[in-house]
Amino acid sequence: MEQYIKILEQMDQQINNQSYQSVQEQISFIKYLKWSETQNKQRLLIRELNNSIQTLKELTKEESYLQEKQINTAKYKQQIVSQSEKKQIEYNQKDQKLLQKDLKKRQEISGRQLLNIQKSSEASYLQIDSLKQDISSDKQFLQQQEKIFFNILTIGNSLYNLNLFQEAIDCYDQVLNINPNHYNALNLKGNTLHNLNRYQEAIECYDKSIKVNPDLFDAFYNKGLSLQNQNHYQEAIEFYDKALLINSNDFDAFKNKGLILHTLNCYKEAIQCYNQALFIQPNDYDTLKHKGLSLYDLNQYQEAIENQDKVLNIDPNDCDALYIKGLCLNNLNRYKEAIDCYDKALQFNPNDFNLLINKGINYIYNVGNSLHYLGFYQEAIGYYDKASQINPNDCIALNQKGLSLHYLNHYQEAIDCYDKIIKINPTDYDALKNKGNLLHDLGYHKEAISCYDQALQISPQDCEVLNFKGLSLHYLNHNQEARDCYDRILNKNPNDCNALKNKGNSLQELGCFQEAIDCYDKALQINPNDCDTLNLKGLSLYDQKRFQEAIDCYDRTLMINSKDLEAVNLKGQSLHYLNSCEQAIKFYDFTLRNNPNPNYMKYKADALLKIGKKEESKEQYIKALNAGYDKDVIENIMKIFK
Repeated sequence: MEQYIKILEQMDQQINNQSYQSVQEQISFIKYLKWSETQNKQRLLIRELNNSIQTLKELTKEESYLQEKQINTAKYKQQIVSQSEKKQIEYNQKDQKLLQKDLKKRQEISGRQLLNIQKSSEASYLQIDSLKQDISSDKQFLQQQEKIFFNILTIGNSLYNLNLFQEAIDCYDQVLNINPNHYNALNLKGNTLHNLNRYQEAIECYDKSIKVNPDLFDAFYNKGLSLQNQNHYQEAIEFYDKALLINSNDFDAFKNKGLILHTLNCYKEAIQCYNQALFIQPNDYDTLKHKGLSLYDLNQYQEAIENQDKVLNIDPNDCDALYIKGLCLNNLNRYKEAIDCYDKALQFNPNDFNLLINKGINYIYNVGNSLHYLGFYQEAIGYYDKASQINPNDCIALNQKGLSLHYLNHYQEAIDCYDKIIKINPTDYDALKNKGNLLHDLGYHKEAISCYDQALQISPQDCEVLNFKGLSLHYLNHNQEARDCYDRILNKNPNDCNALKNKGNSLQELGCFQEAIDCYDKALQINPNDCDTLNLKGLSLYDQKRFQEAIDCYDRTLMINSKDLEAVNLKGQSLHYLNSCEQAIKFYDFTLRNNPNPNYMKYKADALLKIGKKEESKEQYIKALNAGYDKDVIENIMKIFK
């Protein structure tokens, strides 16, 4: 044993001198030594224990015999005493001889027994001393072995820190080959496999480590981390929770659990985890940033801004914090402040793609009531172009550029942007929708419907696209199909005002006037002050020659907006048909002062003609013709004046 210990001490010295190769060559010695020493000790101990047990059995048996013999002898003696004196005298001498002989025999047996007991006792003491020496040697061996394990693991950790992960695993395996249940080595090997993205193998190591030591925090936490990297989020949360039962003050476990909950859109629960993490480390700006992002996703923009300000107090140049703060300001319509945040972030990272796009978006939002809005759109396009230089195939920048070009009435360039997106990604929903809207505005309704149909294959229940498709069908006089589109919207949301209003329009064109009015009434129950819906209801009543009810609708509109030219004109027409032509002319004059529309000119001419003012009527028809009214209609009317 002493020579083995000397060899181990030599190996320890090699490890301390970082002679890793020497240790690796001699590591088999440790395995052999442990095996052979254990086998020898086990055989010797078993043999000695068996001998001791057998000796004790014999002693117990002999002792029982003697006790029984003594009891029988006493009984025998008592029987003799009770007999008659004659028999007692007769047999006394014989009995004495027998007793003396028996006593002598007992003395001989007892002497042998004492000798055996003494020998057995001495043997037991020798066995105990030997066992004590073995235990002492075993302890010394285990201590020396654990010291060597510690040094091997230290070398493995050094290799791990140098990113030499496979070499580190080799070190941990040397320990595990000797002691497969070394939970520290299992945990360290798991960490290394995790860094090699071999997550399942890492989890197997952590499971073995937990089986050996169910209270090992690191194994539970690290298994949670590997599960998180495999997107097994719910299982990861369970293991973070188990880790926190062992150590309820671990910052990383709370933080990582919060990140998972945010990914699962459980923003409130994520914030609770971030708060617990920040209670442990109040100034961890990474956690503060993530908390701000969760607040942003909960639409708690002001709280998110305050949170990001804490981050910026720690690091004023943190681009992520500036970006999130900019997003929050944008949603609070504080566009100029948002742009300032993006500008500051771009000073540190001028090629940040997201910053460039969002700055461009905010330039559009920052238009407000400015008369120079065209300059804002153009400047926004400049930022989208910068973003496209970084990533020419990014659909977000191209989509935003297309919208800006649309607002600038650069329609073909906008369509080119959308076509480029669709070429990159034929299922880009936003590009299909935006292209459809542009074609709709240009009056290319068939082409618009084709775009909408492709978009609806991607998102069949999108109410906005269904509504625009219905409008295009309406303009093509496909009113029954348009009605079907609106019904699909209303099945999803019975209170969609636009769908109710547009369905009413299609029903109006189909001649279903009362059904149309019912739709308008439902829309007005939701929004009683919608002037457009009031005017449309008035028009349906007008078509049914319910002129006074129509006028009531227009009056409600004019109470809301006294300058609503559509309501003024329609009221004039209703008065005209009620033969209140003088009043009708006043309403036509009001509309013409604000909008010299040839239709309004023609309506006024009709009213003048009806009250017999032919010359004024003739002049008004000529004005309507010169303003662009249908020539054939005017020439046909002018025949009256010949």
